[in-house]
Amino acid sequence: MEFLSQMWSLLGLLTILQNVLPTQLLSLLHSLWQSLQDSLTPYSYFDVPEFLGSAAVEPNALYRHVQLYLHRSLLLSSPPPPRLTLSLPRSVAVSGGGGGHDAGAAAAAATPSVSLSPNHSVADSFDGHRAVWTHHADTLQDSLEERRSFSLRLPKRHAAAVLPAYLAHLAAAADHLERSSRARRLHTNAASPRGAAAWSSVPFCHPSTFDTLALDPELKARLLADLTAFADGSEFYRRTGRPWKRGYLLHGPPGSGKSSLIAAMANHLRYDVFDLELTRVATNADLRALLIQTTNRSLIVIEDIDCSLHLTGDRKSRRNKRRRLLHATAASDDDSSDSDSDGGDNHRSKVTLSGLLNFTDGLWSCCGEERIIVFTTNHVDGIDPALLRPGRMDVHVRLGACGAHAMRELVGRYVGVEDHEMLDAAECCVRGGAEMTPAEVGEVLLRSRDDPDAAVTELAVELKARQSAAADELQWEDSAAELSDESPRKKGCKQRLSSAWPPWEAATCAMADERDDGTGTAASMAATRLAELCAMIDDHAAAGTMSEKRVATICAMIEECNDDVEEASRRRSSRRRSGRWRRRVGGTSSTRCYRQIGRISSGGFGVVVKAEHRDTGQTVAMKTLFRRRRSADDDAADLLREASFMAACRGNPYLVGLHGVARNPRTKQYSLVMEYVGPSLSAALAEHVERHGGEGYAEATVRRIMRQLLTGAAAMHERRIIHRDIKASNILVGGDGDVVKICDFGLAMSTAEAAAPYRRVGTDGYMAPEVLLGMPDYDGRVDTWSLGCVMAKLLSGEAPFRGEGTSDQLYQIFDMLGVPGNKTREAFKSKSELLAYEVRRWRALRRPQPEQEAHGWLPVLFPEKLLSRDGFDVLRGLLTFDPGERLTAAAALRHRWFAGADADESGVAALLRKTASIVAGAVISAGAFVGTWMIPWFNQVLWKSLAISIILN
Repeated sequence: MEFLSQMWSLLGLLTILQNVLPTQLLSLLHSLWQSLQDSLTPYSYFDVPEFLGSAAVEPNALYRHVQLYLHRSLLLSSPPPPRLTLSLPRSVAVSGGGGGHDAGAAAAAATPSVSLSPNHSVADSFDGHRAVWTHHADTLQDSLEERRSFSLRLPKRHAAAVLPAYLAHLAAAADHLERSSRARRLHTNAASPRGAAAWSSVPFCHPSTFDTLALDPELKARLLADLTAFADGSEFYRRTGRPWKRGYLLHGPPGSGKSSLIAAMANHLRYDVFDLELTRVATNADLRALLIQTTNRSLIVIEDIDCSLHLTGDRKSRRNKRRRLLHATAASDDDSSDSDSDGGDNHRSKVTLSGLLNFTDGLWSCCGEERIIVFTTNHVDGIDPALLRPGRMDVHVRLGACGAHAMRELVGRYVGVEDHEMLDAAECCVRGGAEMTPAEVGEVLLRSRDDPDAAVTELAVELKARQSAAADELQWEDSAAELSDESPRKKGCKQRLSSAWPPWEAATCAMADERDDGTGTAASMAATRLAELCAMIDDHAAAGTMSEKRVATICAMIEECNDDVEEASRRRSSRRRSGRWRRRVGGTSSTRCYRQIGRISSGGFGVVVKAEHRDTGQTVAMKTLFRRRRSADDDAADLLREASFMAACRGNPYLVGLHGVARNPRTKQYSLVMEYVGPSLSAALAEHVERHGGEGYAEATVRRIMRQLLTGAAAMHERRIIHRDIKASNILVGGDGDVVKICDFGLAMSTAEAAAPYRRVGTDGYMAPEVLLGMPDYDGRVDTWSLGCVMAKLLSGEAPFRGEGTSDQLYQIFDMLGVPGNKTREAFKSKSELLAYEVRRWRALRRPQPEQEAHGWLPVLFPEKLLSRDGFDVLRGLLTFDPGERLTAAAALRHRWFAGADADESGVAALLRKTASIVAGAVISAGAFVGTWMIPWFNQVLWKSLAISIILN
C-alpha cells in the first residue's frame, strides 16, 4: 500500500508539473527522453507508408512489395502469427476461380487472401538476422480515410549492412510472385483522387479470350500481333525515346463486343484493368493524381468517350458563368482541395481537352510503363479530331454487325451446330445485308439453347426479317428517286391535295380501279372496317381501357382487314384490265403510300424517318419499332398502345399529333404516322449554347417554352396519362421556334388502366426521386419533376443531374436541393429507411456545410440576375423532393410568373401592346394635366356665379 501511495503521489506531481511548466520546456524534456530511448534500444526501425508525401497521392512501390512478400511468408510461416485477416471476394467465390484459359491467375484469385491484421507483427529471417514486420492502420480524425504502413525492426548493429540486401531480396521475391501467379484486378476510380480510396478494386475474372471472341480472323490476327509486339517492345520503346504505352479506339454500335474485346486483351496480356470514369474526375489535377496511382502492366479504359465529357468545342467556348460562381462559392466555404472536390460541384467535371491530351501523350503520359489506353465510343464522329491522331489513339478498331464467319462461330459455340440448312440460309441473309450485333445473335441463340434446331431456325427467321426491312428501306429510297418532282410518271399521274387530313383516314391508302368493280368494293369494305377499328382505339384511349388483351384483339382484326385488301388487290391484278390505277385517300394503311425523305433519329427500340405522302404531299414522321420479341403481335401491341395514348391527347397544340397507323406489307410491321414538327429541343439548345459561348436561354424564352410544355403535360394528366420520359430530346421545336411539342409516348402509361406497383422506367437524369427509390405508385408529378429538369437545362445550358445509377443520382439531387427533412422521409413510407441510408452515405462522402445541407446549390446556381424570384419559385416548386409538395402542371400554370399578358406573344404583338399602353398612358397623363389646371378655374367660376345670384336675390 505504501508503494501504491508513492506512485499516486508521483503521478499527481507529474500532472501538476505538466500544467505548470512551459510548453517549450516540456517539448525539450520529451525530445531528451526520446533520444535517451533511441540510444538505449538495440533495434533500428524503418517505416514504409502506403503513399508518399503529405498529400498521399503517389503510391509507394515498396509498400506493395512488402505486402506481396508477407503474403507468401505468412502462408509458409510456422507457427503463424496470432491474428491474420482472411478475405475472399464474393464474385470469386461464386465463379469458382474462372476457366482453364488462365489457370494460374484463376487459382490465385480463388485462394483466400492472407494479410497481417493491423497492429500485429510477424517475424522473418534473412542471412541469419531476425527481421520483424508490424502492420499499422490509423484512421484520420474527422475522416473515413485510413492511412496504412509497415514498420521494419532490425538489429541496430547490423542494420546498415543487412538492409540493402534484404530490400533487394524482398523486391525480387515480390516481383516474381506478381508475375507468376498474381490475380488480376479490375479498378474503378472514386469521387476523391486522394489516398487509398482513389481506386477501389475487385478480382478480375472475366472469361472472355481471343478464342471466345467472334471476330474476323484477319482482324483477330492483327490485334494479337500488335499486342504481342507491344508487350515485348521494351527495348524498342527505349531505343526510340517513346513512352511505353499504346492507344486503342474501339468504336461500333452497342452490343458489338467492345467490352468483351477489352477483357480479352487484359487476359491475353495478363494486365490489370483501370476503368476510368471521367465524369467522377473534378479537375485536371485530379486526373493526374489518378494517373500516378495506376500500376505498370495495365489497361486504362475510358468508355463512351463521346458521352463522358463535353470535350468537342471546349477550346472555342468560354466557361459558363454559373460554373465560375459555383466554384468561387465552394472555394470560400472550404479552403481544402479535398472538400472542394466533395462539394456541390462534385458532379460537374472540369476536365478539359488539354488535360485529357496530356493524359494520353503529354508529359504525364510517361509516369509508368507498359500501359495501354483504350477508348470506346458508339459514334466516332462525336470525338474531337485532336484525340484521334496517332500517338493518342494508335489503333482504330471498328466493331460492327456480325459477319458470316463470326455468326457461324457464335452458333457453334452457343448450340454446337456447325452444319445446318437454316444456318446456310442465315448466312445468305447476312451476305444479303441483314445486320445483327454479336450480342443480338447471342440473345436469340440463348432463348432456345436447349433446342439447337429451333435456335438456328429462329436466328434465320430474325435475319430474314432484318434483311427484308433493309430491302424495304432501300425500296423507299428508290421510290423517292423514281417519283421525284422531275419524274415523268409523277408529272402525269399524281395530283397534290391541299386539304388537311382527317385524323385516321389520312394515314390510309388503298388501290382501287377507276371502274367500280367487285374488288374495289371489297377494298372499300375493308377500309370501312379499318376506320371503325381506329375509332375503337380512340374510344378506348379516351376511356383509359386499352388493355393488353384488347390491343391483341385489335391487332388481329387489323390483320384480317389487311389480308382482305391484299386478296382483292391480287384478284384485281390477275385480270390485267386496261386503264390506269390511281391511289386515293381512305382504306388500309400501307407504308407504300409514303416515300422516305430521310432518317430523323434511331435508338435501341426503333427508328423515326421523315416521309412524304405520295398523293397529298404532306410531310410526316413515321416511327417503326425494331423487332424485339418472338411474336410480331407483341411489337404491334406496343406500338398501338403508344398510338392510343397519342389519340387520347389529340388536339392539344403542345403534344405531337397522330395521323394514324401504317403497315409494311412485306415485313408486316406497323408504323406510327405522326405530324412532322422539327428538330429536338436538345439540338436547338446545343446550337444556342455553342453560338452564345455556353449561355442558356433568356428567362423570357424559358417562360414561353415552359408555359407550352406545362399546358401539354396538364392535358395529358387530365386524361390520366403519365409520360414518364419527358426530356429535352423528347421535345420537338416547330415553326420558327415559337412552338414546342412533347413527343415519344413509348414509356407512357394510363393510371386508369395500370395497377400498382408501377415499373421504374425513364431516363436517370430526369427521373423523379420517388421513381429512383422504387416507390410502388406515383402520379403525374413525376412529369413535372422532369419538366423542372428541362427548365434548369434551358436556363443553364446543361442538365442539372447526370448521375450514374440510383445512389449517384440521389447524391446529386441532395447536392442541388439539400437534404430532405424528416417529414419528407416519412412521405416515402416503405422507402424511408433506404432514403435515410442514402442521406447518411451522402453526408459521409460530401461532408456538406450546414447551408448546403439545408438549401443545396440551387439558389447559388440560379441567382436573381439569371432568374427572377417568381421564376425561381416555379423552378423550386417543380424540383421539390416530396411529391406531395411538388407543383402539378396545372398549379404551376397558375403561378404569377406566367401571369404576364405578353408571355407567349410574338414580338410584333408585344410591340403593338406596348405602343397601345404608351398611347393610353399619354392620354391619361394629358387628361390629368388638363384636369389639374381646369378644375380650379371651374371652381372659381362656379363660386363667383353662386355669389352673384345670392346678391341679386
